[in-house]
Amino acid sequence: MQCMWYELASGESYFRQGDLGRALKNFLAVEKHYTDMTEDQFDFHSYCLRKMTLRAYVSMLKFQDRLHAHEYFHKAAAGAIRCYMKLHDSPLKSSAEENDELSKLPAAQRKKLRQKQKKAEARAKREAEEKQEDETTSTNSSKSGKKQQARPVDLDPHGEKLVQVEDPLAEATKYLKLLQNNSSDSLETHILSFELNMRKQKVLLAFQAVKQLIKLDENNPDSHRSLIRFFHRINNLPAPATDSEKLIWNVLEAERPDLRF
Repeated sequence: MQCMWYELASGESYFRQGDLGRALKNFLAVEKHYTDMTEDQFDFHSYCLRKMTLRAYVSMLKFQDRLHAHEYFHKAAAGAIRCYMKLHDSPLKSSAEENDELSKLPAAQRKKLRQKQKKAEARAKREAEEKQEDETTSTNSSKSGKKQQARPVDLDPHGEKLVQVEDPLAEATKYLKLLQNNSSDSLETHILSFELNMRKQKVLLAFQAVKQLIKLDENNPDSHRSLIRFFHRINNLPAPATDSEKLIWNVLEAERPDLRF
């Protein structure tokens, strides 16, 4: 059985430590549980209609409609969005950049670092091989005489491949849309929308998020902070040059008097 509260707590802990790979590993594991729930529901459509359990069928459909509004899914999606935004703010260094930094170090220190890296790689490879051997040897005959299949080995236990994305903001947008569709009454959803769209230079979408924050709770410090940040950013932008920029500017000027500062 899935223990989602533990995966969420573990993901939050790794995020605070700056280990984005393991944080994403835990957050996306929770998201996968909900995907599996959605896929599992498909088996019940024909069953409920065949057995004429219509009351249970309607209850299952209602449950499916609000599945992604569950608190645990909200926390997992929000955590994944924060991880991707942090990846955008502080992208991983390429191997060429790491080699350049190593070349600037003294020879003795450079040698020590390379030895550490080799030991870590060898240890990770050895652990993966031992785990695979254990899974293979644990495949034995059950009471019915059938062989039990070995559990699949996780080839990316530390989430290193998860952080190697070309466009972290595009990945974050996927989860933001789910939150907007299913948790539109949450302040956190619109705070994340504001943060994400400011990074994507989507001025009107960021402004829409600010308006939603004020509508939900204008006295909340995060609503006020987002409003100030937005107009401070807008006031520091150069004068609009293109027709689209002028149109955006006109919309903001028309809406500004209706907002409370």
